[in-house]
Amino acid sequence: MLKILVVEDEPIQRTNLRFALRRAGYCVQTASGPDRAIDIAGWFHPQILITDWMLDSECDGRMLMRLLQESNPTLKTIVITAYPRCEFEDDCEGWGQDPVIEKPFSIDELLESVNQLSRERKEPSEPITTQPSDGTLTCALA
Repeated sequence: MLKILVVEDEPIQRTNLRFALRRAGYCVQTASGPDRAIDIAGWFHPQILITDWMLDSECDGRMLMRLLQESNPTLKTIVITAYPRCEFEDDCEGWGQDPVIEKPFSIDELLESVNQLSRERKEPSEPITTQPSDGTLTCALA
């Protein structure tokens, strides 16, 4: 089962993304900001990061992606943004080939990007667990 970390500072958006991704069969953890995301990534080891570009923090989505890729170089990223794609791409030259999704977007559009990145993965299977303080729960093998 694919592990996805969603980082979104808007609570309703974060909840909707978690619900839609879990309903689609993914193992999902969420964070409201970069500090919590870094903590979660340390034990969850996500394969895909979905992050808002502009977070309510000094650390934006691009900086968060780079920080998480230091310990997880195979991490794929989907960026969601309210800014027009052309403005985003001009400001973030060198972002790479990771998908950028403009708000508002459909769940189908998000799921298509997740499926695309999932097909690109070439990692061995590993157990998926929840945070140890919540009790360990093996979801499945990836």
